[in-house]
Amino acid sequence: MRIRRNKWFLILAIIAVIWIVLKIIPQIRVWIVAHRFTIPRTEPALASTAYFLQTNRWLEFDLPKEANQLKLICNPIVTADLLSNKAIQVIFSIEYQMLASQNHTNAQGIYYFQSEPRGFIEGSSGIFVPANYLLAPDLIPLSSTLWIVNLDSPKFKNTRLLRIRLSKADPDVKQVLVRLYGRKPIPERKAAYLWNRLSYSTKTIARPWKCTPN
Repeated sequence: MRIRRNKWFLILAIIAVIWIVLKIIPQIRVWIVAHRFTIPRTEPALASTAYFLQTNRWLEFDLPKEANQLKLICNPIVTADLLSNKAIQVIFSIEYQMLASQNHTNAQGIYYFQSEPRGFIEGSSGIFVPANYLLAPDLIPLSSTLWIVNLDSPKFKNTRLLRIRLSKADPDVKQVLVRLYGRKPIPERKAAYLWNRLSYSTKTIARPWKCTPN
């Protein structure tokens, strides 16, 4: 009898716990929303995934088959105290490998970048305000540098994997932040529409290259 009573007591205790949890779940959700970590006026910002490069480890990207262009954006990161010197420039390099099927290397090499502070001077105080920033106030990203790869080139034919890693960097560079974007070919049915959305100056630049749609 004692075992049976203990069994029923355990079942009732479990039911009571479940009932209590169901009652407090809405309150927990309200508390989480009220206390979640947010930064004022950053909600409309678009988020993009970024990665830190290492010298002893490859960062690999699987490339979509339909992509015809890659855009690698890099930001070297320095300590905030260096921004007092507006003339600072840093140099860093990235080692890359473009691999096809069966890990055949289509291309490899080292690409060099140069970056500097980008921002504006606050009028009343004269303080330099960087255009880029991280949540850590003591670290500041410098200007973005760009590397564009045309995957339609015979040199990169059938490339399926991009490997990159940090090769060298000036001592002032603490980290290098990278983002990679792939661009798909523009369908012919959308070419005229996109052309009409371009500004006059952009069309003027594009016409010598015969970019005007039929």
